[in-house]
Order: sequence, then C-alpha cells, then structure tokens
Amino acid sequence: MTILKQLVTKANLILPSTDKKVALDSLISVFKDIKCKDFKIDKPLTLTKPFGNGKMIFYYPLVENDKFTLAIFAFPPNTSIPEHDHPEMTVLSKILYGSISCDSFDWIDKKQGKAIYKGKNILNSIDEKVKITYPNENNIHRFQSGEEHSAVLDLLYPPYNPNLYRNCTYYRPTSVNGSVFDLKPYYPDFNCEGDSSNKELNDLHIELSKIK
Repeated sequence: MTILKQLVTKANLILPSTDKKVALDSLISVFKDIKCKDFKIDKPLTLTKPFGNGKMIFYYPLVENDKFTLAIFAFPPNTSIPEHDHPEMTVLSKILYGSISCDSFDWIDKKQGKAIYKGKNILNSIDEKVKITYPNENNIHRFQSGEEHSAVLDLLYPPYNPNLYRNCTYYRPTSVNGSVFDLKPYYPDFNCEGDSSNKELNDLHIELSKIK
C-alpha cells in the first residue's frame, strides 16, 4: 500500500475522533513522510502555469469528503493566500517543494475582531516539518511564496462546509497596539484555480477517492 493510500485509509478510519490528540499523532506519523515522488512530481512547473498576471494559485484536490480534505496548493513565485481562518478545524501542512512564509494569528476576541500576531515561520521542503493549525491556535494564517515555485500539501479536518458554519473568511489585518491587530473580513483580489488537467494527480484523485 502506498503512503498516500495509508494516509487516506487511516483518515477515513479515525475521523472524526473523540480523542483528538491520538487522531492527530496518528495522522502526523504518516503525513510527515510524504514526499514529491509520491505524487510523481519531478518538475515544479508542472503544477503552476502561465495564466493572466502569473499570480494564479492552483488547487489540486486529492480527496474531498465529509470527513477531511486532502489537496495540493501550487504557488508561482511571489504569490500569497491572504489571511484566512479555519473555523473549528485542524490542518496539517507540509511543503512539497520550494518555501513558504507563514504569518499566524490567534483570536483574542473574535466578536470584536481582535487577534494577536504569533509571528512568522519559514516552511521549506528541506527540513520537512509539518505545520499544525489548531482550532484555537494559529488558526488564522497567511501563506506567501518566495522567489521560487512552491507547493503545499494540506490535510484539513473537518473540511470547510458552509452548511455547518465552516466558511473560509479572509481578513485584512490592521495593527492596533504592538502585536494586537484588528482583523476585518473582506473579499480579496485573490485567485485560486481548481485544476484537474494534471493526469497523474487526476488519476490519483480518482484512486484515493475510492478508499472508504
């Protein structure tokens, strides 16, 4: 069984879980070892394409069900996903190639739109670290690529679902005092395009989606 099939099988079996720590540790034990070769990605440019102003981010779904989403986000150089949240969700993120800077925030008072800036982390494919976004910690973040093409593998659980009040909201941060920020919801000028034209990833999507 391939490592991707191991991950999807495990996620389908243990999610949702009443023991969140056990579920998280179990998923990380597989997720951390996934590499580019597991997707047959040998050239970063195969996942990003010249389009418009060259700032389009591409989304490649691998599994989308009512338990979790597994997907790749491919970034051209110097592109970003603005500050956004993951309501009541846990997210595992790993850089497949390139590097991403991540600015994170925690809510102080969500009703008042007050948050504290937790700092910037540089994620890259060399150290192979897994970034964890928790429901109540580092839940709001911004991803920014550097001078090279980059790709992030995300496992989100439970998945976004507007019918269950798990919407993705984008925020514009304004400094109030030191590390305290006002986060105002807005609709950014930001493009993320779903792509099913990559044969290897599309075939993988079909194969992994069959696992129950």
